[in-house]
Amino acid sequence: MGTFTSARRYVLHTFATTESAMMKKRVSQFMLSTECPLCHGKRLRLEALSVKFAGLDIADLSRLTLERLGELMRPYEKDGSPKLAREHPEKAEVARRIARDVCERLSVLLDLGLGYLTLERSTPTLSPGELQRLRLATQVRSNLFGVVYVLDEPSAGLHPADTEALLRALDRLKEIGRAH
Repeated sequence: MGTFTSARRYVLHTFATTESAMMKKRVSQFMLSTECPLCHGKRLRLEALSVKFAGLDIADLSRLTLERLGELMRPYEKDGSPKLAREHPEKAEVARRIARDVCERLSVLLDLGLGYLTLERSTPTLSPGELQRLRLATQVRSNLFGVVYVLDEPSAGLHPADTEALLRALDRLKEIGRAH
């Protein structure tokens, strides 16, 4: 006397809901992972992938390092797209503003020595030092006042060049009146 669910349903439900690593491992042996023939593993709908910037879709852009993304955006920050400026000046201005904002955000991350990271990199894979520098970059760009920052060994484990970048970012916080 019981309820029967299909083996497929049991495997998918167990994999999605269990917190036990052993159970996840047990049911994962019945699962097959293949690349989607439509999006080729990019995990986005074709409509989203059809939007391109500099010939790259959002998945391709997120796979670039921050340093490479900055290089790609810099020309648009200054001039936008000449063709777009001729055909649609208002769209060119929007592109220029977006590129400028992205470049400003990237400059802080690059200054902190995080240019090797990609946008698709998940947070749990970051080291504590990388996380701390990302948080610091967020604070440099924010307009919060009256906030106390406590940095626990901010330069621990950093390459000397990255330590210099960290000190410049801290100086930047100090210059805008948010650190002492």
